[in-house]
Amino acid sequence: MESLKDLEVKHKELERQFTQMLKEHESLKESYESSKHFKHELETEKANHEKSIDILKIQQTKLQKLGDSNKAIKEEISSVKSDKSTLASKF
Repeated sequence: MESLKDLEVKHKELERQFTQMLKEHESLKESYESSKHFKHELETEKANHEKSIDILKIQQTKLQKLGDSNKAIKEEISSVKSDKSTLASKF
């Protein structure tokens, strides 16, 4: 049978271990909460980047259409100038 003194020593050691584990638990809990918050920020940033990419793709498509339209207009102007030159040479 253990003596009262031995039991008190074991009790103190268990209290110390419990206190240490409690501190570790709180530290891990804080780290977890911080990680969870950071993950949410990253997910928000990722969603914003994806929206930006979609917007840029739309703008790129619009610019391509404008470029195609400008090319067609330039070709039409060249055609009109050519027709004008042809008509002018006939008179």
